[in-house]
Amino acid sequence: MPIVIAQKRNSEYNNKIGIKYHYPYRYWSLISEGVQFVYYHPKEDSDSDSYYFGHGRIGAITRDTTSVDNRYAEIVKYTQFSKRVPHKIGATYVEDGIANVTRKQPPFQKSVRLIDQHAFDLILSLADLDV
Repeated sequence: MPIVIAQKRNSEYNNKIGIKYHYPYRYWSLISEGVQFVYYHPKEDSDSDSYYFGHGRIGAITRDTTSVDNRYAEIVKYTQFSKRVPHKIGATYVEDGIANVTRKQPPFQKSVRLIDQHAFDLILSLADLDV
């Protein structure tokens, strides 16, 4: 199952977009080699928006030698979208796959989260990529 990886501009982790993702213990079970992902940029302040901006696949997982609770995931086959994909269309969150689901709370509380294949394909389609 694909995942969403949140990527803030100012992260406490040692991330490099399209190269490596640095993450804590609580996400170890979600991130594994070969998993497809989309990058998500969360709203960070009143002047920013939430959007998806690229996708790829998780490569090799390595431990963080400076912290036993963190790991690194290599990013492979990364493609940046040519445009920002909004996290919401009308009143529906894109991660819900436009499945007539209405939520009061967005599905964005976790930095790494599972999404279904339909939602993943929808995000790529909205980015004008072939699915």
